Amino acid sequence: MSQDMIEDYLRSIPTGQIEKIEIIVVPGATYKANTEGGVVNIVLKAPTEGLAGSVSASSDYENTRFSPKASIRLRYAKDKFSASGSLSFRNTNTLSKERGIYTYNASGSSVENYTKEEYEYYSMSGTVNLGYRFSANSNLGATISSRLSKYNRTTFTSSAYYEDGQDAGLKETNNESNVPFRNPSLWSSVFYTLKTDDRGSTLSLNVGYTNTRTPQNSLLEYLSDTQTTGGWLSSVIQDQKVKGDAAEFTATYLESFRDGGTLDVGYEYDSVRQKNDFLRQDYDGTGYVTNTDYSNLFVYDERIHGFYASYNKDWTDWFFTTLGIRTEHTYVKGDQRTTEEVNKDRYWDWFPTVSLGFNFSDGNHKVGIDYYRYIDRPRYSMLNSFITWVNDNTCSVGNPTLKSSVSDYYTLRYTFHQELVVGLSYRYEPNQISGYTYVNSDNVTVTTYGTFGASHRFMEYVSWFHDFFGGIWRPNVQLTVTTYNTYGELNGQNMDTSGTYWSFDFNHSVQISKSRNITGKLNYCHYSSMNTMFFDCKAFDLADITITKTFDFGGKLSVSINNLFNYRLSQWLDTDDYSYSFRSLDNGVGATVSFSMPFGHTKVRSTKSSSISRFEMRG
Repeated sequence: MSQDMIEDYLRSIPTGQIEKIEIIVVPGATYKANTEGGVVNIVLKAPTEGLAGSVSASSDYENTRFSPKASIRLRYAKDKFSASGSLSFRNTNTLSKERGIYTYNASGSSVENYTKEEYEYYSMSGTVNLGYRFSANSNLGATISSRLSKYNRTTFTSSAYYEDGQDAGLKETNNESNVPFRNPSLWSSVFYTLKTDDRGSTLSLNVGYTNTRTPQNSLLEYLSDTQTTGGWLSSVIQDQKVKGDAAEFTATYLESFRDGGTLDVGYEYDSVRQKNDFLRQDYDGTGYVTNTDYSNLFVYDERIHGFYASYNKDWTDWFFTTLGIRTEHTYVKGDQRTTEEVNKDRYWDWFPTVSLGFNFSDGNHKVGIDYYRYIDRPRYSMLNSFITWVNDNTCSVGNPTLKSSVSDYYTLRYTFHQELVVGLSYRYEPNQISGYTYVNSDNVTVTTYGTFGASHRFMEYVSWFHDFFGGIWRPNVQLTVTTYNTYGELNGQNMDTSGTYWSFDFNHSVQISKSRNITGKLNYCHYSSMNTMFFDCKAFDLADITITKTFDFGGKLSVSINNLFNYRLSQWLDTDDYSYSFRSLDNGVGATVSFSMPFGHTKVRSTKSSSISRFEMRG
């Protein structure tokens, strides 16, 4: 399921239907090895008898553009059957302006790019969930989601060239790309759960399939200031037809022992095939002619077999452990059919997980110690070696020989009274994957990917939360400090760098009027200056404020003002070969207005539903 389909589905769920939200800080062996950043598990309440639903609508406003969204969600349950569905619409409109200056030290030349991009995106997505409870111990469920979308993007770039400080000409580039309404994306899943004993032991089976078809048309036009007859000097068509198919199968068994321990064992299979047919045509003065040096067909195959076992046990009322092991076998193949270039890779990796928990003074003091491994596999877009031009002096290209990278994580955290959390984490990543930019012999800025050296990253954080005056004021404060050390070479460039940066977050909610059901939220973040191997940036501040009114009939109206300090992205970098500076020219202050309302009549079921009501998003 795509990111925006997940967002649309989550937006359609009324808050009153959520039973609880579980934050799994350390993904165990039961989750895929590329699960990084924890797991958010949203557990919905058991379906209620009858028909009910909710509607919601919102609109963002930023930089003179509106971006509306709307969704409706229905749910129905009777006896052993339950069903729910959602339909969402979104229209995203953005306008961005930026200025970038590149200086090439060897030749003494420079180029100043002014870029204006307009982007318009439409999508309609829907999800249907079906569930049937054969008995109190046996459940069958199915989910199908589909999305139909289109977008149009127009990027205009004006490039002023200089040689030894003297004017060397002006070139303009107009890049128009679009994806038409055609062939909706499809995501489907069927799952079955069976409780095998009265202790909660469960067998779970799941089969899923995803299908995407994305034709993208792009027209790139060039104009030089030396042309006096009008019209475009030259033009290039860059068309891509991307087809994607993915399938997965999962079989897991959870054994609950009488002593309270649990053993979770399972097998997962994932298969992905992506085909990208890239056709470039150059205008020769009379018509468009296929450029065989750029055109190609790239077929990418990935198959992963995963096996895992995880044992959890509360040994005493103050000490518990989780011990897990996961192994994954990966096969990848990148095949450039036209040029007959094939890259294959086949490898096993092991991913142990160890978690120790200590619970003292009836939960007032908690200590957690964790170790786990994470794999970063290169995405399909990183491996695709097609050269795609953005403007006259900028292009991007993938790296078909890119390898995966495995990281080791160590964490230590202390919790006091569920309010104060102090934590420390360390990550070691050899041969890390990174995007980077370099300048070729023609003074063209090329963006690509590579693996290099190793990195060490320490993060320390302190978080505090408290309810004052019976929940009238709820502040949440967090301070995070990150120290990093990266070393190695990438494409002949020395990538050694080290530094420290920090951030401070202050978020709090206030009950403005209890009788009128009005609440307010203020979020403020400060980020220190940062020096990395790819860019430097100065310190900046972000803030937004939200006022929410809840009506007696259940409707909820929210108004937000975003980016109150009008932060605009600004970065720069100085190397031996070249230097660049970048600055956004946008007005970043924005606003969001949203409204949601539940409806329908229901009654509580006599028995609880199964995990059909569980929706999981991994991040």
